[in-house]
Amino acid sequence: MSKLSGKIVVITGASSGIGRSTALEFAKLEAKAIILVARNKERLSQVSSEIDEKSESMIFGCDISNKSEVLEMAKEVLSVYDTVDILVNNAGTIFKITPAKVYTVLRHLTQSTDGSNPKGSLVQHSNGNFYGMTSAGGTNNLGTIFKITSNGTYTVLRNFTMATDGGNPFGSLMLAPVNNLVANPLSITTDEDVKKAFMMSGSGGMGWIGILA
Repeated sequence: MSKLSGKIVVITGASSGIGRSTALEFAKLEAKAIILVARNKERLSQVSSEIDEKSESMIFGCDISNKSEVLEMAKEVLSVYDTVDILVNNAGTIFKITPAKVYTVLRHLTQSTDGSNPKGSLVQHSNGNFYGMTSAGGTNNLGTIFKITSNGTYTVLRNFTMATDGGNPFGSLMLAPVNNLVANPLSITTDEDVKKAFMMSGSGGMGWIGILA
C-alpha cells in the first residue's frame, strides 16, 4: 500500500505544466482524493478526467489571491473530507544558492499576481537586478515579465496580452547591447573607382562615417 493511500491533497496551479504533472503523480501514488485548483476550470476538468480512475477528485476555478474564493473552496472541501493532508502551492519559486550550498527562497510565486511556471533563466542587468519571465499566470494567465532584486523585492513589469504581445513564453530574456544602432536609408551615386566620403544618420549612436571606392 502506498504511503499516500487515504491522503487528501490540494494542488494549486493544477490546470497545466508542473501542477498537472504533480496531480498525475499523486494519483499514481494512490492518494485518496486530489483537489485541483486553478483559474481555468475547463483545463481542470481535463486533468480530473485523467486521474478519476486512480483517485477521487474535486475541481475549483479559484483565484488563490482572492481570500473569499479561497475560504469558499476550503469550506466546500471540508464539507466532503474531514481534513487536508498535503498542500502543493505550485506557482513556482525564485531562489539563490551560495557556493557553500546555502539555499534561500527569494519569492514564492503567486499565480494570479506574480505569474507562474517560469521556464527560462534569469538575466542580471548592470544595475544589479534580475529579470525573467513566467509562462503562465498573471492578469491574463498568459505569463509575465518581472524583475527581482537580490533581497527578493519582486515587481511585475508586464502582463502578457495575447493580441498584442503573444503569451505563454518558453524561454529566457536577452540583454540588448547598450547601443542599438539603426541607420536611416541613404542613396549615394559615384563614378567607378572614385572615392567619396559619406555620413549616415540614424538612432542609437553617433553618425556613421564611411568611404565608397
